[in-house]
Amino acid sequence: MHCFLVCSSNWGAFFTGLLSQVILLGTTCIQMFATEQILYFFVLIFQALMALGYGLAICSRSLVLAPIAFVVLG
Repeated sequence: MHCFLVCSSNWGAFFTGLLSQVILLGTTCIQMFATEQILYFFVLIFQALMALGYGLAICSRSLVLAPIAFVVLG
């Protein structure tokens, strides 16, 4: 979906990518704070690294900024 939006609208692609990362990483971050288990921290790091790698591969700002912010928050 992100690739289709890039062709038609840059702002739409940015907000769609940002929303997807907030949902993905936010859920793990909330679970980490709620249960206080170290496992969720490692899951958060893994998810952020995968999203960051994909964001760098397709040169997407929204898929690079959100993972960095959530890792710092974690």
